[in-house]
Amino acid sequence: NRAHKQQLASKLLPCAERRKLSALPTSGLDYAAVLALHELWIKYITDLLAGKQNMDRLVHTADWHGALLRVTAHKHALYEGRCGIVVKATANTFVLVDPDGRKNTVPIKGGIFENVLHGLNVTVRLTGMSLAKLQCGLAPIVPAGWQ
Repeated sequence: NRAHKQQLASKLLPCAERRKLSALPTSGLDYAAVLALHELWIKYITDLLAGKQNMDRLVHTADWHGALLRVTAHKHALYEGRCGIVVKATANTFVLVDPDGRKNTVPIKGGIFENVLHGLNVTVRLTGMSLAKLQCGLAPIVPAGWQ
């Protein structure tokens, strides 16, 4: 048993190297570069939800890397109105790249995020304490002036 643990430990990366693998680059991460990721995400979510009945459940389990999210409300006013493409989603935060090329780390707890799925004519509203406890609500897109 002890020999097995030593053999397993020798195959694992040290903690510092694992941390480097998940770190985002400090330069070269501009909006134009992440736009391709967003286009891939649009294809992914459209294929995932097309013709499905239980869209709420599917959206809840969707991957948000590449989604264009807008912070519509947050308990900290500093984050309200921020918009960008998700380049990293941790358990408690979304890292967004905005059109100016800046990275914004926004806490999930206390925030309401929206994503508009134009091909499916729905708005996805995300709220929750963490990525694992994210609550999703779908609402039809209401054209301006119809309210």
